[in-house]
Amino acid sequence: MGAPTQLGTELLIGLNGKTYSGAIVESASVRATGDVEAVKNEDNETGTKIISDSGQELTVEMILETGTDTETIKKGDAVTIDSVAYMVDDVETKYSRGAAKVTLKLIKEDSMDYSGN
Repeated sequence: MGAPTQLGTELLIGLNGKTYSGAIVESASVRATGDVEAVKNEDNETGTKIISDSGQELTVEMILETGTDTETIKKGDAVTIDSVAYMVDDVETKYSRGAAKVTLKLIKEDSMDYSGN
């Protein structure tokens, strides 16, 4: 299949340049993570916000290619996407009459390095 053709307003199509191997990706979503603490001033209004533990959460729904065992992926495993190692925060496998689908919820805090897992 060739690349899609766009007419009119150009839109982002596909997986935003992220590459995956061993799977056919159905969808992927990215969400910024972090803790936000609001500090009130003397008028009891928000005067400062402290943002810490920032990172990224990636949720990927995919169909694994033949030979990939869905049962071996578990919470705490490291998964590398585009040279960034994420930790598996949650994994769900759905079986049906069609292809088995796996949803991975991955997390990467800016302060952590999961490449050694």
